Amino acid sequence: MIIHLSDPHFGYRLTGDGRKIDMHRFRDGHYSITLQQHVLNEFASKSRRFRFDPTRLILVISGDVVYQAGADEFRQAIAFCNALVEGLPITRERVIFCPGNHDVSWADANIDRSKRFDNYLSFLNEFYGESLFRRMYPLVSWDFKVNSPRPDPTYLLGTTGHVDRTS
Repeated sequence: MIIHLSDPHFGYRLTGDGRKIDMHRFRDGHYSITLQQHVLNEFASKSRRFRFDPTRLILVISGDVVYQAGADEFRQAIAFCNALVEGLPITRERVIFCPGNHDVSWADANIDRSKRFDNYLSFLNEFYGESLFRRMYPLVSWDFKVNSPRPDPTYLLGTTGHVDRTS
């Protein structure tokens, strides 16, 4: 079974008068319960609609996990993802992310283009943990130090198999 969540948009945008408008559609009263609770109700509660073996479940979160690629937005996304992993329950290896254009820090890119994926990569590293992150993203050799060279964006390909770094 594959659960595919697209464009959750954790984060906010600023209005002309400086107010923050939450972009995640399941907050601020638009819905009676959060997206997290919707997913858990459908797939993890005793009254759930779907019955499945958790070892056969894959969770895909694609496109625009966050709205502006800020570290605070990725913290919201981490909390959401951790709650789903715990509540479903599934292992982190069975969660797959595909970034969208909002997951790229265009503000950081204006200063240093190579740093535009820093917050996204830090999010992946925190969610998966160092060991699993290195296994799932074997081409990303960045050590997460401030002044060290960043990976080429073509290396952001995730995998669970062997990748030949010499090709």
